[in-house]
Amino acid sequence: MRPTRARTILCLAAISIAGNHLVMNCQSSSRQQKIMIPADFKLEALTGGVHPWDESRYVSVTAAGSGEFVRSAAGEIGVPPREQRHFSLPRPALEEIFTAVQENDFFALAPAYKNAAMVGGTFAMLTITAGNRTHRVHVQNMDVPRCHAILAALNRALPAGRKLILPAPPDSSRH
Repeated sequence: MRPTRARTILCLAAISIAGNHLVMNCQSSSRQQKIMIPADFKLEALTGGVHPWDESRYVSVTAAGSGEFVRSAAGEIGVPPREQRHFSLPRPALEEIFTAVQENDFFALAPAYKNAAMVGGTFAMLTITAGNRTHRVHVQNMDVPRCHAILAALNRALPAGRKLILPAPPDSSRH
């Protein structure tokens, strides 16, 4: 039996459709793999300037996606914040943040990175709880790429106008 041109085209179309279906199933199954975020996951970040007249920003996010943003002046202790908002993050945003925590091995970071030669500048304090462990890292006037990557992932997930002040180091010290 000789294949006709129509039969050949039909076979090629069927192979093409089956191949596309296989590729799409592989892609969707990899997207459907959820990252297991511990129920006790909580991230708290405080960033800003170290002078009393500088602004600071605080963000907290829980495993459920509930969050809080607070903007205040560093020297205004006991004064109501300039801004305080509650928000919710979608699951993909939480997964991106938690992935950044894992990929940057947050729990292995030193508790403090400080450029003692500089007075003033900016700081970031990051406290994360996950899997019954809590760790806090304080960065002042230094570039700590692993900490910065976590803060950047958090900033990408935050609502517009509710961003952290990412430390801008005055030198090229890297850890």
